[in-house]
Amino acid sequence: MKSVALAAFLAISLLHAAYSTQGAPTMDLAGFTALLSEVATGWNANDARRAADAFHEDAIYTEPPDRQVYRGRRELFEFFGGEAGRKDWMRMTWHHISFNETTQTGAGEFTFEWPGGRAHGMTSIKLRDGRIAHWREYFRESELAWDDFQGVNRF
Repeated sequence: MKSVALAAFLAISLLHAAYSTQGAPTMDLAGFTALLSEVATGWNANDARRAADAFHEDAIYTEPPDRQVYRGRRELFEFFGGEAGRKDWMRMTWHHISFNETTQTGAGEFTFEWPGGRAHGMTSIKLRDGRIAHWREYFRESELAWDDFQGVNRF
């Protein structure tokens, strides 16, 4: 009886997994890392289109609690510099990236620099159809380099 119940449970689990991902592209860690690299490359090259194209058409980008809220790829394109580009340079560097293939969610720690400033932070990301659907970031401005910023919690 236990083996029948176990077999039924496994069959239902496999069907659920197949049904829930049917037709939806899934990404692995390498793909997620490449997608985040596209965002950074676009920002670093002042290419708003390249960065915005990594986001889903109806993406939501926030810095809680609603300090920054941008909705949709078009709004993000403008926030990232639009056709004219930003007036000043910026540089984003990823440090640690993690990704859960099953839930299509991930996170990354980053350093973001601009003329006269630097911030270190992290973002939580949810993908849909192989693009960023939700981006929630937290950061703190600091003059410290990344290694020094981590302090005793360096790994």
